[in-house]
Amino acid sequence: EFAAAVARGTAGVAGFGGRTVLCLGARLGGEVRAFKSLGAVAVGIDLEPGRGNMDVVFGDFHDVPFAADSFDYAYSNVLDHIYDLRRFGREVARVIKPGGLFFASLYPGASVGGADAWTAKQAASLDDRPAFVAAMRACGFEEVDETRITEDMDLSSVMPPGARNAIWHQKILTIYLRRRS
Repeated sequence: EFAAAVARGTAGVAGFGGRTVLCLGARLGGEVRAFKSLGAVAVGIDLEPGRGNMDVVFGDFHDVPFAADSFDYAYSNVLDHIYDLRRFGREVARVIKPGGLFFASLYPGASVGGADAWTAKQAASLDDRPAFVAAMRACGFEEVDETRITEDMDLSSVMPPGARNAIWHQKILTIYLRRRS
Protein backbone atom coordinates (compact mmCIF):
# COMPACT_ATOMS: atom_id res chain seq x y z
CA GLU A 1 0.00 0.00 0.00
CA PHE A 2 2.98 2.32 0.54
CA ALA A 3 3.96 1.77 -3.11
CA ALA A 4 0.39 2.60 -4.15
CA ALA A 5 0.54 5.84 -2.15
CA VAL A 6 3.76 6.76 -3.94
CA ALA A 7 2.17 5.98 -7.30
CA ARG A 8 -0.61 8.46 -6.40
CA GLY A 9 2.03 11.13 -5.78
CA THR A 10 1.63 11.27 -1.99
CA ALA A 11 3.71 14.14 -0.56
CA GLY A 12 4.88 14.98 -4.08
CA VAL A 13 6.90 11.77 -4.45
CA ALA A 14 6.71 10.68 -8.08
CA GLY A 15 8.87 7.59 -7.65
CA PHE A 16 12.10 6.31 -6.17
CA GLY A 17 14.12 5.60 -9.32
CA GLY A 18 17.75 6.51 -8.58
CA ARG A 19 16.86 8.28 -5.33
CA THR A 20 18.70 7.47 -2.09
CA VAL A 21 16.83 6.05 0.91
CA LEU A 22 18.07 5.34 4.43
CA CYS A 23 15.98 2.87 6.45
CA LEU A 24 16.44 3.44 10.17
CA GLY A 25 16.11 0.39 12.42
CA ALA A 26 15.92 -1.87 9.36
CA ARG A 27 16.77 -5.15 11.16
CA LEU A 28 17.03 -7.76 8.38
CA GLY A 29 16.23 -5.34 5.56
CA GLY A 30 12.72 -6.07 4.31
CA GLU A 31 11.96 -2.38 3.85
CA VAL A 32 15.35 -1.81 2.19
CA ARG A 33 14.54 -4.49 -0.39
CA ALA A 34 11.07 -2.98 -0.88
CA PHE A 35 12.58 0.45 -1.70
CA LYS A 36 15.12 -1.21 -4.01
CA SER A 37 12.26 -2.95 -5.83
CA LEU A 38 10.84 0.55 -6.47
CA GLY A 39 14.16 1.63 -8.05
CA ALA A 40 15.78 3.33 -5.06
CA VAL A 41 19.40 3.11 -4.00
CA ALA A 42 18.67 2.03 -0.42
CA VAL A 43 20.54 0.93 2.68
CA GLY A 44 19.47 0.29 6.24
CA ILE A 45 21.09 0.64 9.65
CA ASP A 46 20.33 -1.38 12.76
CA LEU A 47 22.01 -2.35 16.02
CA GLU A 48 21.44 -6.02 15.05
CA PRO A 49 21.63 -6.26 11.24
CA GLY A 50 22.17 -10.01 11.18
CA ARG A 51 25.08 -11.97 9.77
CA GLY A 52 25.99 -11.48 6.12
CA ASN A 53 23.25 -8.89 5.59
CA MET A 54 23.95 -7.06 2.33
CA ASP A 55 21.11 -4.57 2.84
CA VAL A 56 21.69 -3.37 6.42
CA VAL A 57 24.84 -2.18 8.16
CA PHE A 58 25.52 -1.76 11.87
CA GLY A 59 24.44 1.63 13.14
CA ASP A 60 22.48 3.47 15.80
CA PHE A 61 19.75 5.80 14.56
CA HIS A 62 20.58 8.15 17.43
CA ASP A 63 24.08 8.55 15.91
CA VAL A 64 23.75 7.84 12.17
CA PRO A 65 27.05 6.75 10.56
CA PHE A 66 26.61 8.76 7.34
CA ALA A 67 27.61 12.28 6.28
CA ALA A 68 25.23 15.23 6.38
CA ASP A 69 22.86 15.65 3.42
CA SER A 70 23.51 12.08 2.17
CA PHE A 71 19.95 10.88 1.46
CA ASP A 72 16.88 12.02 -0.46
CA TYR A 73 14.59 10.09 1.88
CA ALA A 74 14.59 8.26 5.20
CA TYR A 75 12.11 5.72 6.51
CA SER A 76 11.44 4.14 9.89
CA ASN A 77 8.74 1.90 11.30
CA VAL A 78 10.46 1.25 14.64
CA LEU A 79 9.82 4.58 16.31
CA ASP A 80 8.79 2.77 19.48
CA HIS A 81 12.50 2.02 19.97
CA ILE A 82 13.60 5.66 20.18
CA TYR A 83 14.99 6.60 23.57
CA ASP A 84 15.73 10.26 22.77
CA LEU A 85 13.27 11.71 20.26
CA ARG A 86 15.05 15.06 19.81
CA ARG A 87 18.41 13.39 19.24
CA PHE A 88 16.82 10.99 16.76
CA GLY A 89 15.08 13.87 14.96
CA ARG A 90 18.27 15.93 14.71
CA GLU A 91 20.12 12.94 13.23
CA VAL A 92 17.42 12.26 10.65
CA ALA A 93 17.39 15.96 9.69
CA ARG A 94 21.20 15.93 9.44
CA VAL A 95 21.41 13.04 6.95
CA ILE A 96 18.43 14.00 4.75
CA LYS A 97 19.10 16.57 2.04
CA PRO A 98 17.25 19.90 2.37
CA GLY A 99 13.77 19.37 0.95
CA GLY A 100 14.02 15.60 1.44
CA LEU A 101 11.35 13.52 3.12
CA PHE A 102 11.20 11.37 6.22
CA PHE A 103 8.51 8.66 6.14
CA ALA A 104 7.62 7.94 9.78
CA SER A 105 5.30 4.99 10.41
CA LEU A 106 3.50 5.03 13.75
CA TYR A 107 1.52 2.20 15.31
CA PRO A 108 -1.20 2.21 18.01
CA GLY A 109 -0.33 1.78 21.64
CA ALA A 110 0.79 3.91 24.51
CA SER A 111 4.48 4.75 24.54
CA VAL A 112 5.14 3.80 28.11
CA GLY A 113 8.21 1.70 27.33
CA GLY A 114 9.35 -1.48 28.92
CA ALA A 115 7.08 -3.90 27.03
CA ASP A 116 10.21 -5.61 25.72
CA ALA A 117 13.96 -5.16 25.95
CA TRP A 118 14.01 -2.76 22.99
CA THR A 119 11.05 -0.47 23.66
CA ALA A 120 12.12 2.90 25.01
CA LYS A 121 10.28 5.10 27.48
CA GLN A 122 10.28 8.07 25.07
CA ALA A 123 9.03 6.01 22.15
CA ALA A 124 6.52 7.35 19.63
CA SER A 125 3.15 5.85 18.73
CA LEU A 126 -0.19 6.87 17.26
CA ASP A 127 -1.29 7.67 20.80
CA ASP A 128 1.22 10.51 21.05
CA ARG A 129 1.27 11.64 17.41
CA PRO A 130 1.03 15.37 18.28
CA ALA A 131 4.11 15.16 20.52
CA PHE A 132 6.02 13.26 17.84
CA VAL A 133 5.15 15.80 15.13
CA ALA A 134 6.01 18.73 17.45
CA ALA A 135 9.41 17.17 18.23
CA MET A 136 10.11 16.66 14.54
CA ARG A 137 9.12 20.27 13.77
CA ALA A 138 11.62 21.42 16.40
CA CYS A 139 14.26 19.38 14.54
CA GLY A 140 13.64 21.12 11.20
CA PHE A 141 10.76 19.20 9.61
CA GLU A 142 7.30 20.17 8.44
CA GLU A 143 4.41 17.73 8.08
CA VAL A 144 3.24 17.54 4.47
CA ASP A 145 0.99 14.49 4.21
CA GLU A 146 -0.03 11.18 5.75
CA THR A 147 -1.43 7.79 4.77
CA ARG A 148 -3.38 5.34 6.89
CA ILE A 149 -3.22 1.61 6.26
CA THR A 150 -4.94 -1.29 7.98
CA GLU A 151 -3.04 -4.49 7.43
CA ASP A 152 -4.27 -7.98 8.37
CA MET A 153 -1.44 -10.28 9.42
CA ASP A 154 -2.00 -14.02 9.83
CA LEU A 155 -0.06 -15.02 12.94
CA SER A 156 -1.33 -18.61 13.07
CA SER A 157 2.13 -20.00 12.28
CA VAL A 158 3.58 -18.46 15.46
CA MET A 159 0.57 -18.97 17.75
CA PRO A 160 0.14 -22.01 20.02
CA PRO A 161 -2.08 -24.75 18.54
CA GLY A 162 -5.75 -23.96 19.09
CA ALA A 163 -5.13 -20.27 19.81
CA ARG A 164 -7.92 -17.90 18.91
CA ASN A 165 -7.62 -14.59 17.08
CA ALA A 166 -4.63 -15.46 14.93
CA ILE A 167 -5.38 -12.52 12.61
CA TRP A 168 -3.84 -9.25 13.77
CA HIS A 169 -5.51 -6.10 12.40
CA GLN A 170 -2.62 -3.68 12.42
CA LYS A 171 -3.21 0.05 11.89
CA ILE A 172 -0.32 2.05 10.51
CA LEU A 173 -0.13 5.81 10.10
CA THR A 174 2.73 7.05 7.94
CA ILE A 175 3.51 10.73 8.36
CA TYR A 176 5.46 12.42 5.57
CA LEU A 177 7.80 15.06 6.97
CA ARG A 178 9.84 17.39 4.74
CA ARG A 179 13.18 18.73 5.92
CA ARG A 180 13.12 22.49 5.73
CA SER A 181 15.94 24.09 3.76
